[in-house]
Amino acid sequence: MGKLNEPSLDMVGVITLDRVWIVFPLIGPIRVSTVITFTLVALYVIHCFGRPYKRSIYQAIVAVFFTASLYEVVYMVVEPFFYFWRVPMWEISALMGWILLGLQQAREYYKPSNLSISLLTATTIAWVLWILGGFPINTYSQPGINLMAETYNITTKALLPLSYVAGLRRRGSRRLS
Repeated sequence: MGKLNEPSLDMVGVITLDRVWIVFPLIGPIRVSTVITFTLVALYVIHCFGRPYKRSIYQAIVAVFFTASLYEVVYMVVEPFFYFWRVPMWEISALMGWILLGLQQAREYYKPSNLSISLLTATTIAWVLWILGGFPINTYSQPGINLMAETYNITTKALLPLSYVAGLRRRGSRRLS
């Protein structure tokens, strides 16, 4: 059995909601906002790429894991400067495959638009404000929720994938949708 507020293997088969986290069996806690953001991103990419749906689903998976991995790498590089933790190089290395696959997708389908540039600028500003604000964080195992930390996390994590998919285009089209 795990410590207080830690998922344990005895929760197999039970998905629970705990504060701002959905706790999945064997996976652990993921923020509700993260699940919603990346589900919407995936559905948008599938819709916009259209048929054949096999290709659309593939493009959606790449877009979701590319932007999620990119976010996590930036987070894992910034976090140790505030909390004196190690830079998790093994985890970063594991995410690099998704980032490389996403860069390939971007090379083929990404064309900057005013919207994507504006959203990426907002993402950068939000990250800078978070860093200047002392980089407050929430973890599943801590009691309570720091609302400012959650606001920074949700803002940066939602804006990054939105800025990316706003610039995705099918080959030969001016707009994805």
